[in-house]
Amino acid sequence: MSSIDAALAFLASLESGDQVNIAKTARKFGCDRSTLSKRYRGVTAPRETQYQNQRNLNDQQEKFLVKYIDRLCTCALSSSRQMIRNFVSEICGKDVGKEWVSRFLKRHYVDLVNHLINAILWIFFFFSLSMIDSAIVSLD
Repeated sequence: MSSIDAALAFLASLESGDQVNIAKTARKFGCDRSTLSKRYRGVTAPRETQYQNQRNLNDQQEKFLVKYIDRLCTCALSSSRQMIRNFVSEICGKDVGKEWVSRFLKRHYVDLVNHLINAILWIFFFFSLSMIDSAIVSLD
């Protein structure tokens, strides 16, 4: 538990009639007075909470998107960045930034690299078959 969390827990444990002294509590727990005051009043939240609130998709939605891309690759359909961006915009109800797809692909590189390689191999396989077919037709 961090010092700011301990100070907030201490302030929360005070009874409603007790005097709240933010400066004294901040000195006691060794944290910044203004940060403690803002957190106690609910003006700011921990960084992790702020980060979660500003994300376009939560973890479950991102897993769904990875499965969706996997299904596209299984069907030998490649998904362009614009397709992914449009799909995400539909899910979250707002336009995502230009670099959102790049950051998503970096976050899920391990999950997606195998699917993308499989899609490339399927495309190569079908391209090779069509080359063989055209070569056989030209021999006739």
